[in-house]
Formats: sequence, C-alpha cells, structure tokens
Amino acid sequence: MLLCSPDLMLGVRVESAATALGYRLHTAASPAEVAAAVAAQPPAAAVIDLAAIGDGLVESVAALQSAHPAPFLLGFFPHVQRELGAAGREAGCALVVPRSRFMAELPALLRQAVEAQPAASATEAQQK
Repeated sequence: MLLCSPDLMLGVRVESAATALGYRLHTAASPAEVAAAVAAQPPAAAVIDLAAIGDGLVESVAALQSAHPAPFLLGFFPHVQRELGAAGREAGCALVVPRSRFMAELPALLRQAVEAQPAASATEAQQK
C-alpha cells in the first residue's frame, strides 16, 4: 500500500492502521516519489492526500494508474476544499472522502481499498 503525503503525523496513523490489518505501507511525499515508488514496486492500493499532492495530482494519479495491475486509488481532502474532492474524482480516484471520514473510518477504508483488487492479486495485496 502506498500513502501519497508528506504529512509525517498522518503517515504514523495510516501506518499503524495498515500494520494492524497486515499490510505494509510505503510513503511518497511528492509526485516524483510516487512515480519512483510505483516503478520499484507497484502498490495494491494507494491513499492520496489531495491537499498535500496539490498541483502534482494528475501526474501522481497517472503514475499510479500506469502500474500493472493498477491500484485502487483512495483520495481524501479537507471538507472545506470540496474542489479538491472533485479534482480527485476527475483525476481517477475510485473513492474520494473528506479527511474527517477518512480518519474516522481509516481501518475500514484501507481494507476496502485493498480488497477492491481483482481476485488474482489478492495474495499480492496482503504483501503490499
């Protein structure tokens, strides 16, 4: 699983939830790091902090969608910046939620993202 965000505190919370579910989490803080992470090991799912990725959103999503198989993309945004939610959906995120919902439902949303993978890659998803 890949977290696309430079927020270290957020990273700790997401990593804790992912580890509790048996998933490994990698973090990328910029669009360039997202592309490098995808090239090194395509993730089963990616969580995108839409506010933090900002102008590099389309580039980051394109890099993620180039992976084979393409990961499930879960984006989240500050509820006061609804335009970021719309931008995430337009860029290709399968699910976009406000940050408050993301934090409140973190384990369930991570599980949903990984389980959305095709059956053929279910074993891989547990390892990513």
